[in-house]
Amino acid sequence: MGIINYLSRCFFNLIIPKARARVKRSTKRGNVKHRSLVFVFVMTIITCGIYALYWFYKTKEEINSLGASIPTYWLIIIPIANLYWVYKYCEGFSDYAAKDDNKVLWFLLYILISIVPMLIFQSELNKLA
Repeated sequence: MGIINYLSRCFFNLIIPKARARVKRSTKRGNVKHRSLVFVFVMTIITCGIYALYWFYKTKEEINSLGASIPTYWLIIIPIANLYWVYKYCEGFSDYAAKDDNKVLWFLLYILISIVPMLIFQSELNKLA
């Protein structure tokens, strides 16, 4: 049921984005930058996924600043190790950003339809910004 709520909020935010300043703010637990969901979606499509790689790198650092232990980003270019890296990313997101216990569900959702979980991840990170 939680995933359905995340999906509906994500698509609602795509249609009517909230007007917030896109600044990097320091919180008690880490540095998280607010990014527009529309910007993330459009840039990922326009750059054929290259922006998604950059986005993963930057959000990995932000989630690690919250306390997660996502391994080095270089694992994403190694064919089998990239699945491990994505799982660890989903695990860190689940534990420190979304604060739920759906690690495997986030991982499977990313493997099946990767652009939608990216928008959900960014939506949750925006709440922490």
